[in-house]
Amino acid sequence: MLLYFMRTFVSGTLGLHELIDKIYASLLEEVFEGIELHANKDGAVAPCKILKILDSGGTKMCEVGWIRQGKAVTNTSVIKAADLFYRRAPVSRNTLKIFIRDATSQSNPWVIHENLAKKFGISMDPPDSVMVSIPHLFILFLMYVTNL
Repeated sequence: MLLYFMRTFVSGTLGLHELIDKIYASLLEEVFEGIELHANKDGAVAPCKILKILDSGGTKMCEVGWIRQGKAVTNTSVIKAADLFYRRAPVSRNTLKIFIRDATSQSNPWVIHENLAKKFGISMDPPDSVMVSIPHLFILFLMYVTNL
């Protein structure tokens, strides 16, 4: 999934602060397989991990594994994606700012470094539309952080 998003990354002409705000808002709304969030279970808030995203008649549903101490998944449930939430933001705005500056060679439009493009198979050709795709930049961030 991460590689798919990386390959579809597009450049954008937003200013740095607008780009950060857009990414940050998107991070709080989007769900991806493998991320850990929280949801209500048996009247209490409990941590869970998204195992699979399902599309059920226009409603986005998620198969989640409920997490106990030690990060072990104990059992699974299917819940609405809208019922999942972060207890705290997955990343700070400052971390996004550092990542964007580190991963790009220029701004306006934002262009990622050639070495990252080659590493993740991303085209360096600017797209017809120059609006940034927020989930794709987040996925690039995740891949970058895990390879440090």
